[in-house]
Order: sequence, then C-alpha cells, then structure tokens
Amino acid sequence: MMRRIPGFLLAVAFAALPGLCGCENSCQQMCREFADIYEECGQAYGDSELRDCVQEYRIPDKTVLATVCDYGMQENEEWGTTLRADMVSSADGGDICTTLEDWQRTVGSGD
Repeated sequence: MMRRIPGFLLAVAFAALPGLCGCENSCQQMCREFADIYEECGQAYGDSELRDCVQEYRIPDKTVLATVCDYGMQENEEWGTTLRADMVSSADGGDICTTLEDWQRTVGSGD
C-alpha cells in the first residue's frame, strides 16, 4: 500500500503542474490579456468567459496559434504585447478602450 502513495502523489503533481507553472499556450495567454483589457476599460469579462476561452484554446488550431496568438503575445517594448500595440495603433487617439468598443460593435453586427 505504501508503494502506491508516492506514485499517486506523483501523478497528482504532474496533473496539477500546468496550472501551477503557468504553462499556457499563447492563445490561452491572449484570453487572459483580453480579460485584463476588458477590466482596464471598465467592462465585465467574467470568470466563466475566461475559463471558457482558456478551455477552448487548450489545444488550439496550429494556424491560429502561429498566425494570431503567437503574434499577439509577442513582447512589445512600449505596450507590453503586440496585441495591445495593435489595439492602440488602430484606435483614434491611441485609446485601447475605443478599439475594444469598435471590435465589439463589429463582432456584434456580424460584419
């Protein structure tokens, strides 16, 4: 019986490791980045939405990962990430919240 306990504990430790070490792919990191941006802009991005996003991108499409998420989560000296830099540069006056609102209108309109 005692021999099984270390093996069981080891299995539990390995199962918990991704959550503990922050080992997320860039799409999951981008989910968290969007949640931060929503919060900064005074908009709700609930825990369930964040969990759903992170779960959805647990194993992302390789094309999306390579072209969207990896790009968006690159380091940017001025704004932190390329996603933030692109959002600021696409808004009138450099306001990330204006870009977020514009994106929401575009997505909401089905365009």
